[in-house]
Amino acid sequence: ACDRNENYDAAMETWEQLATVWERQLPDTPDRDGLKQKLALVYRRIGELAWHLEDTYAARSAYQKALTYTPEDLELRLRLVGLTLEEEDFDAVFRQLRELRRRHPDNVRVLEITVTAHLEIGDYPKALQSALDILKLDPKHENARELLRSLGGNQAKELCETNQQRQAVRLLQSFIQVDATYLPFYVLLGEALLDQDKLTEAKEVLGKCIEIAEDKALVHAQVGKAYMYTGYFEHAEAHFKEAEGLAAEQPDVLLTIGTAYMPYDMRKANHYLNKLIASRPDEPEVFEEIAQELLNADKPELAQQILNRGLKVFPQSIPLLVSLITVGVVMENYRLVRQTAKKLRKLATAAGDFKVLEMLSTLEMMLSFRETFGGKFGEYEYDDESF
Repeated sequence: ACDRNENYDAAMETWEQLATVWERQLPDTPDRDGLKQKLALVYRRIGELAWHLEDTYAARSAYQKALTYTPEDLELRLRLVGLTLEEEDFDAVFRQLRELRRRHPDNVRVLEITVTAHLEIGDYPKALQSALDILKLDPKHENARELLRSLGGNQAKELCETNQQRQAVRLLQSFIQVDATYLPFYVLLGEALLDQDKLTEAKEVLGKCIEIAEDKALVHAQVGKAYMYTGYFEHAEAHFKEAEGLAAEQPDVLLTIGTAYMPYDMRKANHYLNKLIASRPDEPEVFEEIAQELLNADKPELAQQILNRGLKVFPQSIPLLVSLITVGVVMENYRLVRQTAKKLRKLATAAGDFKVLEMLSTLEMMLSFRETFGGKFGEYEYDDESF
């Protein structure tokens, strides 16, 4: 009754009294196993209530007591790991997890907490490996798949950017083994192979990508972009023609081809981007999309150019100015950041856009911090993600 009425202190006291009564009965009861199960349940509930009341010491003691009655209860051991994780004692967390992995090598719940622990300390490669292990056991595990696609793609890109294409290839191949329908992995793998001049292998991977794609026009354009960025211009243009033949006016196709040409041939780039912009004459968002595509390709200078072009048409666009600040931060062009922030503050104040004004206050604090202590944006930040 106390428990149901959320009178948790009284509930804990009563559960503890019941545990004492049953423990006294334990030596003489004919059904020792049954009574041990009951005691384990009582101590489990005491642990839950203590954790809810933020008394981690009492919660740990209760769970450990419950384990004396049901020592093979994996869920209780996982709860103890969760308590240790909450206390941020990561050495103890990984000791506990190693023991659980040894005893339960194919348990998804153990692997889930392992992923969380690695994310908490920012060890993304090990978090990814644990996510891969989960997907080998449970191919439909949604959280593991989402993690693989977001962090996995970023890690592969970082390896390529630091001339570690061989490692990127191995990593992407392991991703495709457990997530065979995610097309960006194939494009990244093809690009990594092209960077190593492995044209035949790259063709096979990129051909598979097109084969399984639903939107073949867009994937032809993306594959063409991979060839373009690695210097295989004839192969790139062949795929661009395929894309145009399938969907010459499709906005995503125009965006992909146009941004692919920008670093190499502005005349051709403008041909596609002008068609895209003309199809959306009253939408400043189109310039944001182009800029974001260029940022994703690590070409912030070109992103700045396209945003400046957009601001000539839409000088009062708050989203375009926000995007320009992002580009300035990426390029570490803090003069551009300050100039843009000054314009943006006037517009956001007039529009009553408090979200943007809050963002600008944070930005100004970061700029002041940087000028005082040096360093780059984000250097002192801790990304507290959880699985």
